Amino acid sequence: MILLYNIIGDYMQNNKNIFSKIIRFQYQGKTYEMFQNDDYQIAFLEVTQDNKYYYPSYDTLVSFLRIFSKDSTIKFITNKKRKKVKFKPALIIGASTVFISSLLLSKICIENHINTQHVQNFALEYGSNSEEDFYITEDYQLVKSSKRITVYDTDCLTYFLGYENPDVQTIIDYINSSKKFDTSMKEFLIEYVSTLCNYYPDLELRIFYENLKTLKIRSFTNEEELLIENSVSAFYNVKENEIALREGINLTEGTRDIMALRHELGHAFNSLYKYESFGYEISFDFTQLGHGNYAEEALTCLFTTLPYYDRYNDDVKKNFGYPLQTNLYQLIIESLPNYNCSMLISNNISYLENCMDEYMSDIADARVINELIDIQANDRLNGNGITIDDTEYDDIYYYIATLYVRNNLNEDMTKEEFFQHKEHFLDILQRGIVGEYFYGTDELDTTYINTDIVEKIFDNYAINILGFNPDNRVSLKA
Repeated sequence: MILLYNIIGDYMQNNKNIFSKIIRFQYQGKTYEMFQNDDYQIAFLEVTQDNKYYYPSYDTLVSFLRIFSKDSTIKFITNKKRKKVKFKPALIIGASTVFISSLLLSKICIENHINTQHVQNFALEYGSNSEEDFYITEDYQLVKSSKRITVYDTDCLTYFLGYENPDVQTIIDYINSSKKFDTSMKEFLIEYVSTLCNYYPDLELRIFYENLKTLKIRSFTNEEELLIENSVSAFYNVKENEIALREGINLTEGTRDIMALRHELGHAFNSLYKYESFGYEISFDFTQLGHGNYAEEALTCLFTTLPYYDRYNDDVKKNFGYPLQTNLYQLIIESLPNYNCSMLISNNISYLENCMDEYMSDIADARVINELIDIQANDRLNGNGITIDDTEYDDIYYYIATLYVRNNLNEDMTKEEFFQHKEHFLDILQRGIVGEYFYGTDELDTTYINTDIVEKIFDNYAINILGFNPDNRVSLKA
């Protein structure tokens, strides 16, 4: 192995060579740390027991390309409060250190049958990317070479689509006039969009309107019936704008099946692909470079379930889908005066993180909290040969409990109000974690949730601000 700091030169002055540590993990008996620069690009270093850093081997890098590719659900975002390391992305081939250029990365992918489009989130040697190809504003990104514009804020859709946000009646009229939906589906779609618009005033409808024009609805194929778990009754293919339904799906009001269909259709509100304007393909996605996959799923669960909450039976209410992630984001949203879950169809994840940072920037970077939620979800649901100690997730629970206490509790509240908030937080946090699970898992009692941290934050508030001991509810004030 070649020691990392022996090959770091003073010439590395650009921020693209400055990486923040995200998380430490174990892989095939060795310890690695994952880093990311300010351009959402990731890199890896091996860490020895004496805390010296080394570049990974060729075979290890190939494994990480497969595990942490852009197509994976795990992505990592800079934590500005964690340690920073300056280095050029490289790997060890034989006895030589080879810096990772775009040409080398492409060669590695071709040799190992990895889709090069899926590894765009891997960091390269600075200078190997053409920056003249990009034009980025707060509202959108334009890439000349691929003729693609990615919208971050739907306010600029007026320019790209050529019309203002339509009212709900325009959507209803289109559904009624469409020949591709049968009568029952028309009734479902009209009731669906009407309910959402009644619950969320001034809802952004343009992405849903454009998707309706090309939306395809079909049954599962025989192969999908075999491959997809029995508890999944519908799924939405974002890039094909297509919803597939399992044979025999029960769309009776209040069932989990109709909750699932509403959720899948909810993705058509915040994902736009293949719309062409000015010679460019216009797209909108809540995620950014793959960052925020589970946030998008959880917020879509809330977005499509809360307006119908009273219609579901108690068993269905225990699990909205993606139970832990949905629970965490419900608590986050309940703690943010400047955000609600309908905003996921108007702005991408950076807007949510700006709202979170407005209240919590002194505690942690919101982007890191969102990524830790993604990592924990992927670690539990998918498995990938990576071992992460559960305590790496403690920041999630410290952050969200602190955010909730800051914005929902006050020094004038009564003991009863305090305990109502504490019990509400713990109830939402643990909802659906043990018992029936949306994807067919019988038990989730192995899911790591640090309620001790939550209890301590609430109890410290009771003692230090409200003046009573929450263990015995005895006042500590004179």
